[in-house]
Amino acid sequence: RETAERARRQQQQQQQLSLLEFILSALRKSMVSTCRVDRKGHQDVISAVRQMEIGWPTDVRHITHVTFDRFHGFLGLPVEFEVEIPGKAPSA
Repeated sequence: RETAERARRQQQQQQQLSLLEFILSALRKSMVSTCRVDRKGHQDVISAVRQMEIGWPTDVRHITHVTFDRFHGFLGLPVEFEVEIPGKAPSA
């Protein structure tokens, strides 16, 4: 009786692993098919990135520090943002 139970459990585990392998395989195939880029388009993207010139921000100043408290909402929020962002924490 115990050997029959073990065999049944082993068969269930193998079926579950087969299903998991199938799902992972299908997911991989769908990711590969949606992420392909043709060679010509790929070269265009690389050349466009190489031509971009993005500099570091200049004249950066730390004006304020904003924190979020779950009971009181945003603390230290500048006045100009208080209109756009509610000060009180949203209720659950």
